[in-house]
Amino acid sequence: MVARVLVVEDNPLNLKLIKDVLEYQGFEVLTAASGEEGVVAALSDSPDLVLMDLQLPGIDGHEALLRIRAEPRCGGIPVVAVTAFAHESGRRTGRGGAASTATSRSRSTYMRCRGRSPASSSGASSDS
Repeated sequence: MVARVLVVEDNPLNLKLIKDVLEYQGFEVLTAASGEEGVVAALSDSPDLVLMDLQLPGIDGHEALLRIRAEPRCGGIPVVAVTAFAHESGRRTGRGGAASTATSRSRSTYMRCRGRSPASSSGASSDS
């Protein structure tokens, strides 16, 4: 079974980059362009992981995360907050319930995700 990743990102170029990288690695990628779409997708599609931009149109990533966490069947889905905040206060804000925070600076994006490998359903953790 292939791991499913929901990417919630309103910037089409960022979304394409993340989607392409994840698909190349063998993940099934679901996408949403707003916080509302992200909540609906998380509730209906049960992804294994959510990558959530914090600055979204409509409800922002913080509110979307709270709504996902409020649903018992989705509360355990790991969420990685993807943000351009470079200051500690921004990262601290982003971590409000997120499993991890990925900070993007200029052309570099640092993402570390713990969870299932793309082609495995064993749940083994890959912690490097």
